[in-house]
Amino acid sequence: MVDATARQEFASRRIDAAALIRRAETVLSCVSSVEGSRRTATAPGRLDVMGGIAEYTGAVVVGCTIDRHASATVQTRDDGKFVVCGFPFGSTSPAEPMEFAADEFNITETPVAARRPEQPSAGDDSPWLRPVVAVLHELSRSRKRNDTCPGASILVDGDLPPHRDLAYSAAVAVATLSALCAAWGLRLDADECAALATRAENDRGGMPCGASAAMCVREGRPGALLPIDCQSARPLAAQSMPGGYAFVGIDSGAKHADADVKYRRARAAASMGARVIQAARADRNGHPGGWSGPLAQLTVDDYVNHLRDRIPTKIRGVDFCTRFNGTSDPLAEIEPDFVYKIRSRTEHHIYEAVRARQFVERIGFAERTGDGQAMKDAGELMYASHWSYGQRCGLGSVETDRLVTLLRQTGPDEGVLGARVSAYGAGGVVVALIESSDRGRAALTDVIHRYERATRCATRLFETATGDGPVFAVH
Repeated sequence: MVDATARQEFASRRIDAAALIRRAETVLSCVSSVEGSRRTATAPGRLDVMGGIAEYTGAVVVGCTIDRHASATVQTRDDGKFVVCGFPFGSTSPAEPMEFAADEFNITETPVAARRPEQPSAGDDSPWLRPVVAVLHELSRSRKRNDTCPGASILVDGDLPPHRDLAYSAAVAVATLSALCAAWGLRLDADECAALATRAENDRGGMPCGASAAMCVREGRPGALLPIDCQSARPLAAQSMPGGYAFVGIDSGAKHADADVKYRRARAAASMGARVIQAARADRNGHPGGWSGPLAQLTVDDYVNHLRDRIPTKIRGVDFCTRFNGTSDPLAEIEPDFVYKIRSRTEHHIYEAVRARQFVERIGFAERTGDGQAMKDAGELMYASHWSYGQRCGLGSVETDRLVTLLRQTGPDEGVLGARVSAYGAGGVVVALIESSDRGRAALTDVIHRYERATRCATRLFETATGDGPVFAVH
């Protein structure tokens, strides 16, 4: 349940880097016999404010950092080994270290679509291990790490819960990459860091994803939204938040067991729809007719007037592959016997791309002019996104629908302007746009009480980082 302390967590907390490093030194001294070069990197978690799964079809995705962080401290070793350990969330004692030989990560093959992690792998009780192992694999595959790089002891720490909807894996991957390269004296710029972290997650992390999470935790700043153009995989200009408003992440306390399966199927269905559209737009010679593939490039008018009726509402995987010979998305897995609802899944991405652009425009207009109606418009776009997640993509849940409904019923007159399920959906975190005032916070607290009583789900709050909140840094 939300206790009094959790309800008051609306102020960001500055990371005490010195204390973090001291704790790391204590642990690493127990697993390293020789003192080597030591570096610590920190990365904040993030909220997926708008765009979400439309990142893999080229939309603008809008994120913001939160007041929690992950850290990785690296100490080089002269024996070529890698020893990895971490603090389980909420624990004051580190987990048992795991040791790997360097040649376990000496791979050079091209990543396989969303490949399940191979040995060495992480158990459910050590979520900090999976992204570290994925990073070590990717550093070798990309040839960033070579024989001149020594081994390393790696400690994962921080107060960011191991929650996928808060970009935990991306934050750990970015921190680990940055600390390793700093300790080894390797250059790693922001774009390369985000790209390596994303490839690590896709190849070994067990869940297909885009670069928006890694970019946000690497480049995001407190008090600002970071729009990311997922066609070019580059961040756009940060958008400062208008005064008097805040985004809050609410862990609904529910995550469906089949959430990963639903997400994978929704992604596959959207890629199938894109392939059908590509075929529909082809000219007589079989060449694409003025469209290169990302659904975000399509206008709503073009889709509705010329393309919508060309997309089957449903199709079995085997029938699709027979007719269209697969998709252009290497991370899409098509199950032969599953019936995909490709029209509705495709439609979400086309409309979400428009909503995300309008959302950034409305927030920017409100920040420049102080127009409260623009913030209400932004909130309505969030509600529309939530509806589409559930109805078009099948990524809703009874719990998150109830929470969003309660927030919408409370309304702008009480300081609640918008809400949507975030990230992968099917439960998880709801992002709410509220007035950053006593009225808005009291309304949010009341909604959470009513939600918890109705569902018996325990919630947690995550506030947007502001002022001196955590940022990406290498110490």
